[in-house]
Amino acid sequence: MPASPVRLLLQPAKAGIVSVPDTVLTGADGKVVIPVRALGIGSTIVGISLLDINGGASFDLGVGVTLGPGPVATNMNPALGRSSGGQGVTISGFNFSDRCAFTLGGVPAAETVVQPNGTVFLLTPPHDAGTVDLAVRCGTRAFVLTSAFTY
Repeated sequence: MPASPVRLLLQPAKAGIVSVPDTVLTGADGKVVIPVRALGIGSTIVGISLLDINGGASFDLGVGVTLGPGPVATNMNPALGRSSGGQGVTISGFNFSDRCAFTLGGVPAAETVVQPNGTVFLLTPPHDAGTVDLAVRCGTRAFVLTSAFTY
């Protein structure tokens, strides 16, 4: 067990499948939780390596992203807008339909249009300044894209 936290360097082998931080620190107990955010469907390897001062060892972590039955939002573009609302944004993801409800920071989107390809166009509602989550509810299934938009 290390005497102190150890820095791990992370690098996905294939872009567009997952997002991981560039580095993470282990706990003093040597354990670590690696936050992995799905960006698309597929599989990739995340290369994990130690700094030379910690032995320079490296290993691979296989990550697979499959599509479940509920909605999944992967991206919001643009991710920045005015607090008065009315900003047109596009949401990329999977399993959206015209029965889905979208909220930003708990406030329902002003207007929502689901394109035939599954992409969603919406107008942001007014909201206090700050970073908010995008929540999607389609029937009984829900998904939250954390810190998706900044007012």
